Amino acid sequence: MEQIDQQKWDGLFEDLRTRYLKRLPERLDALKAARDAFKFGTTPELCERLALQTHKMVGSGKTYGFETISSRARIVEDLARQPSASIEDILPSVEALIDECRKVIRDSEPPQAPVLRDI
Repeated sequence: MEQIDQQKWDGLFEDLRTRYLKRLPERLDALKAARDAFKFGTTPELCERLALQTHKMVGSGKTYGFETISSRARIVEDLARQPSASIEDILPSVEALIDECRKVIRDSEPPQAPVLRDI
């Protein structure tokens, strides 16, 4: 009985992890939009929006086994919550988080089937 419950849990967790990966490109797009907005200057509203966005990534990244996303998101969240943070402080960390999201997306894609050329 316990074995069956563990199998159900493993299957449920894998389904949730798959959903997380499917939504990651949307989060990546939102991060890129935030990065682009910051290039014109910081405002308290932009910082708060970025902090909330990355706060969600801190918890969800770690939950689904993406510790680097979680740790990079934590850095961005902390910087965005600092009233004295400048663009120069925030942007490199946002870029690092964007790069990590791209890597996870790329690594989670199924391998492409070989293409037969010039047969």
